[in-house]
Amino acid sequence: MMTTDSDDVVHSRSEVPSGDVPAGELLYVDQILRVTCAMMAGPTVVRLVGEVDATNSGALRRALTQALRLDRHLVVDAGRVVFIDVSGVRELASFVQETRVRVHNVPSQMRRLLHMLRLGL
Repeated sequence: MMTTDSDDVVHSRSEVPSGDVPAGELLYVDQILRVTCAMMAGPTVVRLVGEVDATNSGALRRALTQALRLDRHLVVDAGRVVFIDVSGVRELASFVQETRVRVHNVPSQMRRLLHMLRLGL
């Protein structure tokens, strides 16, 4: 079972969209972002739900690093990201470039920002 640093977990989740996100190990949560990890028969899937910005992009990277310890072939599902700023895109792109992680379901606004910054996933 994975644990999270108490500094990274804020239990107030009122602003995080919950919807039909499949259950999984909670890696990180704050008021605008939830990161879960679901171990599957294939690669482990890390789901991002909500918003990534300068307030939580570092925590996102730490959560992804933590998940990478479970499975070196992670898949990050970004389909439920409703907003991501430059700091979030840079952290995610940097992490992907340093690892074998793949990102699926990249929202169009994230794709546009990646293109403008000349970054790749």
